[in-house]
Amino acid sequence: GAYNVYQYSLDAFPDYPHYAIWHDGYYVTANKGGTNKVYAMERDVMIAGGANPQIIGYPLPGSVQNTNTVYSPEPANLTGTNYPADAPGLITYLQDDGWGGIANDHLKVWEIENDWVTPGNSTISAPQEIPTTPFNSVFAPFGTGDVNQPGTGNKIDMIGGVISYAANYRSFASHNSWIVTFNTDIDGNDTSGVRWIELRNTGNGPFSIYQEGTYAPADGHSRFMGSAAMDAAGNIGMGFNIASATLKASIKYTGRYDGDPLGEMTIAEEWIHEGTG
Repeated sequence: GAYNVYQYSLDAFPDYPHYAIWHDGYYVTANKGGTNKVYAMERDVMIAGGANPQIIGYPLPGSVQNTNTVYSPEPANLTGTNYPADAPGLITYLQDDGWGGIANDHLKVWEIENDWVTPGNSTISAPQEIPTTPFNSVFAPFGTGDVNQPGTGNKIDMIGGVISYAANYRSFASHNSWIVTFNTDIDGNDTSGVRWIELRNTGNGPFSIYQEGTYAPADGHSRFMGSAAMDAAGNIGMGFNIASATLKASIKYTGRYDGDPLGEMTIAEEWIHEGTG
């Protein structure tokens, strides 16, 4: 069927883009130079096939980038159809005390208010800082590889130091949940587990950590580039890549039911696809 294509010229190449759906726009972050790192696009106009949907760019004040990897904050991606009235756009980024200029491991969260009538009135907040249990997202420098593959000296980049795509958000009657995942080095030797964090807030208030955990069964395999989502019953499913010197790169999943012990993925790990190459 027919569809519409829109193109925007930016001040630098938008490498490694991560997109999200929100009630007031399509959001995208990118690994790029220039001042702006986050953009909102005028979703309503795009859905209607209108001409010249607007785009608004934002910096991320107070963020620190690890220069050994790509710069990849993550926008909240709306699942379900409910959200608090006038919910701001949400962006998060990990900050690792292994990077220069950061005192403690934490997440930062920014709020975006788009004004499509007068775009110059749009704003991004100062970041909320949310301390986490310590993690280590510092892997081998980007491009050199982290995890071995069977029968070859070539390593796979696991993409450390970024929030994995997508960071899914769901609104419930009593609270809002936002699931964030990223790689963490579990042994100091570039073996990766998936750190997952459920942030919660009420209304449009500040976020806090409701639960967090590191999914890393002790079998010598790296689990990396995970993504988690919550269904309408509060259950969480999490998929991820898995690989090691004895396991070809594959895809597996785990999960937990609402009411299970906090911070634990309780569902037995299963295959999505067992790698052959």
